[in-house]
Amino acid sequence: MRVKLALKVAASVAVAGFLSAAPAFAGGGLELRGGVLAHDAGLFSGPKEDGIDINAELLFPSPDFLGILGSPRPHIGGNYSVDGISFGYAGLAWDWDFLDRFFVTASFGGAIHDADYLTEDDLPPGVKESQERLLGCQVLFHLALGVGYQVTERVNVHLYADHISNATLCDNNEGLENAGARVGIKF
Repeated sequence: MRVKLALKVAASVAVAGFLSAAPAFAGGGLELRGGVLAHDAGLFSGPKEDGIDINAELLFPSPDFLGILGSPRPHIGGNYSVDGISFGYAGLAWDWDFLDRFFVTASFGGAIHDADYLTEDDLPPGVKESQERLLGCQVLFHLALGVGYQVTERVNVHLYADHISNATLCDNNEGLENAGARVGIKF
């Protein structure tokens, strides 16, 4: 339980740091995206947990050497859940524009979460079923997809969904999906 609290405090500090540091990079190609997501939305599996997540993500300019991959932008972010599993993530994000101001965004990377139990073997004696997702591993894959609208040159809004799972590399792989709306601000 202390580890879970420590991770949530660290995630809150990181989000506050992102919000305060991003303007310092003005003109540097950074983008801050964040919003509210339905926790465990059950896009690929039935929902097991409920509540909301606060999402924050910082995207960096694409370095030249990533041009061969379509110039994705490195990103770091997190989903803070009041009642469920929270996680931090990092990876690469791609945006594709279409129909003047519309865009699609997709990302791939890794995540680390604060779940209390990873498998059935971790449950307390006498408990046969977990009330939270059994994710199998502490470190997982993170995938995300969104569709949005560029409101101004610096501001966008988009519908967003993300998924974390271990791709059946560990004993349990219940996965976790969140979905909602985010706002992006370019600096």
